[in-house]
Amino acid sequence: MAKRNHLLIFILTIGVFGILNTEMGVIGLLPSIADHFHLGHTGWWNHGQY
Repeated sequence: MAKRNHLLIFILTIGVFGILNTEMGVIGLLPSIADHFHLGHTGWWNHGQY
């Protein structure tokens, strides 16, 4: 049973790591994507400066 718990923890750790990396990657690429498509910086992006 302990071996199964270790495997479950390992799988969950890899899953969480993958999800977090994907989220941080998307957030990191948003400025580049906006510039590529000539989108204005609105909302929280410009911290209230218009």
